[in-house]
Amino acid sequence: MTKTTQDQDIEFVEVKPKYIKFNVKDDYIKGTLIDIFTPTDPDQWGNINKVATLKALDGSFHGNDENKVVDKNPTAINQGEIWKVTMREKVADKAASAKKGQKIIFRLVELKPTKKGNPAKIISVLIGPMDEEYLKGDDGFGGF
Repeated sequence: MTKTTQDQDIEFVEVKPKYIKFNVKDDYIKGTLIDIFTPTDPDQWGNINKVATLKALDGSFHGNDENKVVDKNPTAINQGEIWKVTMREKVADKAASAKKGQKIIFRLVELKPTKKGNPAKIISVLIGPMDEEYLKGDDGFGGF
């Protein structure tokens, strides 16, 4: 449920971060790297994984519900939206040479069977040129 607050004549809507979920081969996000950070608290499995924040150029992915049922239809990622990608160690190592402001693609290229039951998700990381708009600093990339 979305929370809203009325302040004088302005309505404010609660926003939550958007995390991409790679579930189907060729799910991807292409965008400009804004930040890479390491959370201070572990996730529900006790892991502390780096998180990349991107200003999207495009992409699509198949999300899932709380029961891990994968969506039949992909979620479209629209240009200009801010998305986060949780990176396990191998993906973070691939993205380590990317610089803030550089164009980057994260793509699910393979699902490998494992003994644990859940497939291993093999994510490719492609690094492109610097984003000229980011370098100019005049299109909203600057944050706060």
